[in-house]
Amino acid sequence: MKKKVFALVAGLLVGSFLLSGCSQAKEANIESETSAGYSSILEDNGYYTGVKALDIVQLPEDYADVTIPAEYLAVSDDTVDGYIKDMMANFDMTQPVTDRAAQEGDVATIDYVGTIDGVEFEGGSATDYKVELGSGTLIGDFEEQIIGQMPGAEFDVTISFPEGYGETQDAQGNTIELSNKTAVFSVTLKNLAVYELTDEAVAAAFGTSYTLDDGSVVATVEDARQYFTEYARYKAATTYLADYFMTNSTLKQDIPEEILEHERAMEANYLQKIAEKQGLELEEVLAAGGYDDMDAYLKDSEDYILQDVEYCLIIQAIAETEGIKVTDADIKEAYGAETDTMIDTYGKGFVAQQTLALKVMDRLVASATKYI
Repeated sequence: MKKKVFALVAGLLVGSFLLSGCSQAKEANIESETSAGYSSILEDNGYYTGVKALDIVQLPEDYADVTIPAEYLAVSDDTVDGYIKDMMANFDMTQPVTDRAAQEGDVATIDYVGTIDGVEFEGGSATDYKVELGSGTLIGDFEEQIIGQMPGAEFDVTISFPEGYGETQDAQGNTIELSNKTAVFSVTLKNLAVYELTDEAVAAAFGTSYTLDDGSVVATVEDARQYFTEYARYKAATTYLADYFMTNSTLKQDIPEEILEHERAMEANYLQKIAEKQGLELEEVLAAGGYDDMDAYLKDSEDYILQDVEYCLIIQAIAETEGIKVTDADIKEAYGAETDTMIDTYGKGFVAQQTLALKVMDRLVASATKYI
């Protein structure tokens, strides 16, 4: 693939700059019930089974030479700084702090046990939990109450759950309402660290798999900033192209209902997994979104589902026109060490479809007229 950050930036799935259906399976940490679900209507090459996309989609005449305005390709220092920071967190590029109290921006490693009315509750405890102080990762002013503490200190943090926060349970399975409740967390500040970016750390993180546009390896801090600048520019170009094709392509006939039904089923499955991950009933998640039932949710999501499938068909139509094929090597290049996990989770067809989207975008970006 032209640019990849899968292993460099935690939580960023390859292709996340595209629409969800032909680029990522929602969130990487929410798994499908079975891999067959995502891939049941897809061939192992990422194409829809028995579907010729060019019979359904009319591509714009200039599809192979789209002009991308310069303003879409500008990359700010803040954008690059964000990627750098995520990389440092992912690879634990830190140095220990032992001689002062915790400050905003420090990385704190803590153990904590939370109680409500003296009772421990599920989800209220953790060991060796790392948090950047001031990031707003933890609820309320939890992080602010760590600031000022010395490494090794043991102390209590008191927070109030906001209204409508939900519920959990104790060790016996009894329900504990969290909404508007006060919780006390017994905290141990095990250690502190600060981020430190060095040439050595960059070289170790990037290895030899990631290169700059000129083909050189990423070996220094300056190289890393250049890499992420190039990646951000590439991401912006693909986003522009995705919008362009959605606006300027047309449907020559209705999308096959089988594909739409599959997409609806995957959307419903995704919402179910969200509920399970949060320890809630599906009805609670639907109600929180203002929906009486799943049918109401899917009806409200229909435009999104149609857009998602149309985009996948556009990608396939371009691939059919250009003769673009996905190989096992392409999938390995896109997903690296996560390849087997992705295929086990979502099935080869779905993973190949995501990789196909990346290959198509590589081709389009290379052929586009760019005013940089």
